[in-house]
Amino acid sequence: MSFNRRQFLTASLGSLTLLTSIYSKASAQNNSIIKPRKLKAGSGVGLVSPAGATFTTEDINIVQDAVKALGLVPYLAPHILDQYGYLAGKDKDRANDINRFFADPNIDLLLPIRGGWGCARILPYLDYNLIKNNPKIIIGFSDLTTLLMAIYTQSGLVTFHGPNGLTSWRTAQVNSFKQALFTNKKI
Repeated sequence: MSFNRRQFLTASLGSLTLLTSIYSKASAQNNSIIKPRKLKAGSGVGLVSPAGATFTTEDINIVQDAVKALGLVPYLAPHILDQYGYLAGKDKDRANDINRFFADPNIDLLLPIRGGWGCARILPYLDYNLIKNNPKIIIGFSDLTTLLMAIYTQSGLVTFHGPNGLTSWRTAQVNSFKQALFTNKKI
């Protein structure tokens, strides 16, 4: 599916308007910052697909192997392989996977498989009070920045700009990931 210029501008302006609204509202009500717990060996990682679809189980297997190599335990979201056009399932289902993992005491990190497009569509379905009361690490980049900004502004939870599950896990990236999420060292 390709966008023409008008569709692209309409979608971009709609996302910008939504984010500005969320940020303005949250700035007025959020005075405290919530930091999630650091990871340790055996921490649970919820693998989610909040944006673009993951079309093969091979991609999921690659991410599971990377998580295990870090000494962590992967858990798959119920809708991780769903497809709704180019999206990873319907908006409410993708949001429900995130809400479910924030509620799950076995999960310490939410790791999206990939970015893409679609995170802005799930923002109205997230339970920000649940997220605030069950702080966990959530990380990503690209379209996931929308998700990270919304969670931070609505709940005060510190979020992390970093690798998605299918990002290249080279030594430098792994070392930075570990330093930021397993230790108290600043990078």
